[in-house]
Amino acid sequence: MSTGASRQGFAQSCLGAVCVLAAILGSALAAAPEPSPVTTPAATPTIADDTLRVALVTVAPGAIYWERFGHNAILVEDRERHTTALYNFGYFDFAQKNFFLNFIRGRMWYRLAQTDPADDLDNYRAEGRSVWLQELHFGAAAKRQLAATLAWQALPENAEYHYDYYRNNCSTKVRDALDVASGGQLRAQSLGRGRGESYRSLSLAYARAMPWLAVGIHLGLGPRADRRINLWEEAFLPLRLRDLVSETRLTAADGTVRMLADAPRALLIATHADQIPPPPFWLPQAFVLGLSGALLLGFGVSARAPRRVAASAISGALISAVIGLIGLLLAGLWLLTDHEIVWANSNLWLFSPLSLLLVPTWWRLRRRAARPGVIAIALAVLIMASSLVVIVLD
Repeated sequence: MSTGASRQGFAQSCLGAVCVLAAILGSALAAAPEPSPVTTPAATPTIADDTLRVALVTVAPGAIYWERFGHNAILVEDRERHTTALYNFGYFDFAQKNFFLNFIRGRMWYRLAQTDPADDLDNYRAEGRSVWLQELHFGAAAKRQLAATLAWQALPENAEYHYDYYRNNCSTKVRDALDVASGGQLRAQSLGRGRGESYRSLSLAYARAMPWLAVGIHLGLGPRADRRINLWEEAFLPLRLRDLVSETRLTAADGTVRMLADAPRALLIATHADQIPPPPFWLPQAFVLGLSGALLLGFGVSARAPRRVAASAISGALISAVIGLIGLLLAGLWLLTDHEIVWANSNLWLFSPLSLLLVPTWWRLRRRAARPGVIAIALAVLIMASSLVVIVLD
């Protein structure tokens, strides 16, 4: 074998190894600061103690991607005024000015809406989603204050809030409101306990039904997503808040203890899964994908037929381009957006933007007589080595 042929084979092997290594998804790791407390108005309306009913309403995940994580809201029924309202922190508007640009930049604005429970229940029934209700056993003064706070926050001038997927979403806003009504007891009883979950593991479990969504989340999350979180932080998910509320006890000033809420009572039992599945395990699929890529490129390296060599080179160029473009996206999310949960993503070592620089080399190798340059070989080795380092460290 000639020196030129050996050099070409070595270079193509290095380039192929880069593509194979990039098929193995890396993990990253996470935490988030505590959310801001719920704002309380200066005054509360006078309501008879036995006429106010407050409940937590929890909705199972739905079929659309933005419904995959479930939903919740607070029900307030005033028997004296014969009014019932559902306070829902999950409203957003695609027609909002610069909505998609703000979404990409991590500067999303959601709002609290006061809705008709009957209309919402009809919508959830049509969507095939289960719904549960838990009556909350706050004292009379706490219920009055909670009702007044929600009514004040639902006013148009107060309704909008800066949305964050994990720290300040529709469920954590409900959680924070209930914690204030409990005198901080909900938070106190959940901070020191956990199940060993992380933001990543729970997100992937919920997104598992949509593989494209789960893969996108897994690729996009940075190291802040992997810290083990406590039950308070798990409540960014409505079903976890439902469970947390179910097991929380309230201690009154006189020392008496009662449960914060009744056990969940089903208002609707529907067709979609209402429990959290385990996180997906993708190692076998990643291994098969990587091995397939290695075989495809390997056959090209050893081929004599020009068509096979060309097919291998074109495949290498496409794979390098995809890897590099994913890397550019991850780098952009880190450097150009406010999405803190994706910053410092270790997947950048696996999906290196430098892979784009290998595309011209792969394209030239369509011709069997072509030879890779020294710079291309060094770049392939560098990308391969950095990928191995991050795999070992993670």
